[in-house]
Amino acid sequence: MITTIPGVPDVVARINEELPPEIRLWGFTRVQNSFNARLACDSRKYTYFFPTYLLIPPKPGSGLDRSLQQYAAAESPDATESSNIRTLHPFWTGVDLSSHEGELARKRAWRVSPEQVERLRVAAKRFEGTHNFHNFTIGRDFGDRSNQRHMKKIEIADPTVYGDTEWISVLFHGQSFMLHQIVSRVSEVYLG
Repeated sequence: MITTIPGVPDVVARINEELPPEIRLWGFTRVQNSFNARLACDSRKYTYFFPTYLLIPPKPGSGLDRSLQQYAAAESPDATESSNIRTLHPFWTGVDLSSHEGELARKRAWRVSPEQVERLRVAAKRFEGTHNFHNFTIGRDFGDRSNQRHMKKIEIADPTVYGDTEWISVLFHGQSFMLHQIVSRVSEVYLG
């Protein structure tokens, strides 16, 4: 392993100059040739970013809106009324729903409330600990013991504005993950 390069006092800084800004090298250490980082780690961390406008209820009349209303109606007779309240979110009232560009500009200008962020954090906490995550991957039966995963922590950061859009980062820290598990969890957390 090359640990020094003549004329380069800080190897980490020099490598980071070549990397895109979203990828960083924090340090390095010498290991044995037989070391495999993927198999030898005791946990992994993934951070996902999503725009806060994904927390706005679906556009009235959209496919997702209809699916949610059908699901709510099937669950209980009283659910239809609460589903209708959901479609009357202030974001969707009194606006022209035909302009895609205008809708996107409004979404980017929208800001999440502290109460919604707290609800998101509460929803994420339900996934911490050891659970059977067979529904978050493909090709596995419920009884398969390999579906058991332990999430050490799911951390929802405070929203931050980049450009004209507000973003939330979600840190997943777990012992191991299954195929598609994180993407499915991100979806579940903000749909929940």
